[in-house]
Parts: sequence; structure tokens; C-alpha cells
Amino acid sequence: YYSYFNVDLLKLKSYIEQKPSIDTKNELVLSFINELESANALEKVEYTGKEKKPEVKVTVGGVELAKEDYTVEYSDNVNVGTVTVKVVGKGNYKGEVETTFEIAKAKLTATYVSETVEFGKEPKLEVKVEGFVGDETATTASGYVAPTVKNVNTNAGKYELMPEGGKADNYEFEYVPGISTNKKDNIENLYILQE
Repeated sequence: YYSYFNVDLLKLKSYIEQKPSIDTKNELVLSFINELESANALEKVEYTGKEKKPEVKVTVGGVELAKEDYTVEYSDNVNVGTVTVKVVGKGNYKGEVETTFEIAKAKLTATYVSETVEFGKEPKLEVKVEGFVGDETATTASGYVAPTVKNVNTNAGKYELMPEGGKADNYEFEYVPGISTNKKDNIENLYILQE
């Protein structure tokens, strides 16, 4: 689903070109002023790994043009950033105008997987990352750096740990904590040998 954004072509000029034995023709000139201030900016669309091509509605003097009256060109419309949209008149219409919209980062959720750590053992400190779009993975996502979690607590007890440090060109991270349960040393099986 895409919202429309309007490219309001503010000034319409016409003139009649008189030529012998040729019917009179109105040639319409597209013009746009004020640095697109009157264009309805499209809200940000989220990264999906695919081209973004929201429909364009072009009006002249409040009248919407047919799609056959212009072409639409999109540039850099896959990755996060600013997309330029150029509308070029054709047929009875000539000239071109440009506007832009933003592709926003998709969200990844990074969760520390809660665990119980036996005395004397190293914690796994596993972070589960979910939310990749399409067929993307941590291996293929552009600029991906995996989030990590640290456990500096050596005493027995329960500790809430939060992942951190994740990066990716087309994603932002949401972090979810987990619980690390550090178990006590089991002394029940320790004996003092006496003569």
C-alpha cells in the first residue's frame, strides 16, 4: 500500500501555433515554482529490500493529468535515504519537475536469550536478532554488525543483561533484556579427608 503524493504544477501556459494547412494546436508547458513547497510530501516508507515506487498524481490548474501525459523516474529507491522522483511531461505537455521522499530504516529486535550459568562455566551470552526483511540475513544485510551482551557479574544471583552495539545500513535496533542466573558453587560433594 502506498500513499499518493501530489505534484501540483502551479503554472500552466499555452500558446497557439499557427501554421499553414495545419490544425491549431495548444502546447501546454509544465512549470513548477517555489522549490516544490506546494507538493504534498510523502510520509517516510520503510525499507523492504525492494524498489519503492509510490504512485504520483500530477495536476495542472487543479486538473489531474492522465498517466499517458507524463513519465515518472525514480532514483536510488531501494536503500535507506532520500529518493528523487522526476516527472517529465510528454505529448501535449513538456517540462519536468522533481520531488523527494524518504526510505526509513526497518527495525531489528535483538534479545538476550536468558540462561542459567553453572558455577565455573562460561556463559553463552547468546543474542537473538529478528526482523530481517525478505531473504536478508545477518550475513547479507549491508553494513551489519552483530549486537553483543556482557556479563561482568561473577557472584551468584540473577542479573538483567541488555544487548548493545548492533549496526546496519538499512536497519535500526530495538534491544530486549534477558536474565542471567549465576548458580552458587555446589559444596555438597566436597569432603575433608581425615586420617
